[in-house]
Amino acid sequence: MRAGVFCCVLIVAAWTPLAHAKTLSSDNRDVQQIADIVNHALIANPQIQSAHAAVDAAQARLTGAGLPLNNPQLELEAERTDISTYTLGISQTIDWHDKRHAQEQAARIALNAARLRVAALGLVKATELLTAIGGISTHRMITTLTRQMAQVALRQVEPDKTAEVRVIHHGFLR
Repeated sequence: MRAGVFCCVLIVAAWTPLAHAKTLSSDNRDVQQIADIVNHALIANPQIQSAHAAVDAAQARLTGAGLPLNNPQLELEAERTDISTYTLGISQTIDWHDKRHAQEQAARIALNAARLRVAALGLVKATELLTAIGGISTHRMITTLTRQMAQVALRQVEPDKTAEVRVIHHGFLR
């Protein structure tokens, strides 16, 4: 008798982690499949693609804002009258009030805001998609459980009431 109990305990002890591992790996596969679906949908979403383009544009503006404001101009004038005069000049913009740094800082803030918009939009779209998937799954489970309950009810009803339950059953599910 002790050997039989020991054998049962050994089988349960060995089987339980294996069954649990199979359940976990199945759950992990399901989670991975849903994650792949969500990621694919987010990559293909036109609103998110547009938001990524806005990030690229903000990055380009940041690069441009970091460039020096040097814009030298060369001027050449010539005048011919009874006295000929020639003038050669050069002008250079000087950044007295650190305008370049201010523009760069504003562009950096705009870039961070664009990145945050992409992240927020991704979360919103992922939430919408997961809510829809959950709704579909819930609807399927409710339909399956309703059919199972109807089948159990049909088996437990007396033979003369079976026809009445079938009418209700068919009307309820369609």
